[in-house]
Amino acid sequence: MHEFENLKYLRRFLKKTQKEFIRCFFTDSAGKNFLSVSRLSLLENGLGGEARRALGFFCREYGVERAELAEGPEDFAARTADFIQRHGLDMGRAEDAPAADKPANITEEVVKMLSEYLTSRLLEGQLRPGSRLPAERELAGTLRIGRSTLREALRVLAVIGLLDIRPGQGTFVAARHTDFFDSSLAWNLLIGEHSRHDILEVRTTLECEAAHLAALRRTTADLAALEQLIGRMTIAGQSANKADFLEADMDFHLAIACAAQNRTALQLLSTIRKISGYYSRRGMTSREDLFAIHAEHSAVYQAIAAAEPQVAREAMRTHLHLAGQRYV
Repeated sequence: MHEFENLKYLRRFLKKTQKEFIRCFFTDSAGKNFLSVSRLSLLENGLGGEARRALGFFCREYGVERAELAEGPEDFAARTADFIQRHGLDMGRAEDAPAADKPANITEEVVKMLSEYLTSRLLEGQLRPGSRLPAERELAGTLRIGRSTLREALRVLAVIGLLDIRPGQGTFVAARHTDFFDSSLAWNLLIGEHSRHDILEVRTTLECEAAHLAALRRTTADLAALEQLIGRMTIAGQSANKADFLEADMDFHLAIACAAQNRTALQLLSTIRKISGYYSRRGMTSREDLFAIHAEHSAVYQAIAAAEPQVAREAMRTHLHLAGQRYV
């Protein structure tokens, strides 16, 4: 029986430390290690009660037949490269490391690839919110990547809310219909090369039109919500409570988007506000700033309440222009 000896050879061929080998091949979809370093040492020598169970885990996870690992060490060594490719174990040997001018983080590239794959499937209707993803083996084969690298990418997308990893059940697309696209856009805005000027330009385009539409479409309930938020800003401004003021400020803009009755605009503005809230905070450095911002919001509210769409649009434009000056 050569299974354990060949598994040790596989680890050395891949130039992995025992810790790296465990992380790559003996970690479940929830990130829990199936083995410790000491137990891997026992496994590689065919010792310990966990050896055969751990070997079974490896074979199930990667579609490996026990007979493939049971052949003589010389025969296994001659076919190791083919074995790795056939089972999607291509984690990269030291001599295959990317050149200095190529992306060093393979997981980042796979995250991008996986995000594009999932987005296209959602748009085509092949996946829906809450859908379970294909099994790791199938997904790795479709994307032509190693399963361990895929697993790392799945964890990244789970952390930012695009996916839901449920131990023992599988990996699922975010259940709410906005989660996947909102989280993806927020992540792109966060890590992409976007200046605050870029974000302010987009906000101006969307929010001015939202104010215009809100003045045309607002309901009694919408006006009550906006009036309440103006009141919250009044109280927070008087007590110089910048945290409460910022929260009311952000809610006010989203309430206008709600009053515009355009779900797409609401989703986009909701996502952008997650990022622009940081800049808004920087523009609230004094009590005078809070009073000025309150007055600008009040002007927008009054135009919406008076059903004056053009005035509302220009009031919002003035507010965002002045806000941009306060960011600097």
